[in-house]
Amino acid sequence: MPSIIDKLIAGCGPKHAHAAVAKTMSAKLPEGLGTLPLITRKNIVEYEPKKVEALRNISKALGGSWTFNADFVKIYGAIPNEDHKQRLGEIVYGSYLMEFADNIESKASDSMFVEFLNAAAPNKKITFTAGTVDPENPGDRYHDIDFKDGNINITASAESFWTNVNQVGYHIDKKLLT
Repeated sequence: MPSIIDKLIAGCGPKHAHAAVAKTMSAKLPEGLGTLPLITRKNIVEYEPKKVEALRNISKALGGSWTFNADFVKIYGAIPNEDHKQRLGEIVYGSYLMEFADNIESKASDSMFVEFLNAAAPNKKITFTAGTVDPENPGDRYHDIDFKDGNINITASAESFWTNVNQVGYHIDKKLLT
């Protein structure tokens, strides 16, 4: 079974492995990520530009400066798929957050939607985790959204993680009305 370093070298090639390890080890990661495997931390760092791009698009669509916080340690512990655990940056930033941004942008031409969403999430913060999603969730059994504590809180199904990602946020307008 290959070690984490072997997987890292295979992912970027032996010529660039030292630089990749150094970059990952010295990168500023959110607190607590040091407990995650190196290959997972490397993936999160590599996909940070997708997070920046998505937040720029969300902020432009909704106004103000929006932030995003993913509980990577909790997600890592909740999801069963080992491959997904190594690709958390790609999945969370590159898939879930980018698709959420696309869905927000597609609805932002409706000024009433923008007004209601900003009122429901005055902190202009999006949180993301993986856990249990209500199977009776209107419109989407793979993701759930709520507005507790003045944030947009997204929960992806841990058992069906990285499934129907294009639907995350698609029904957010219905959630605003409940």
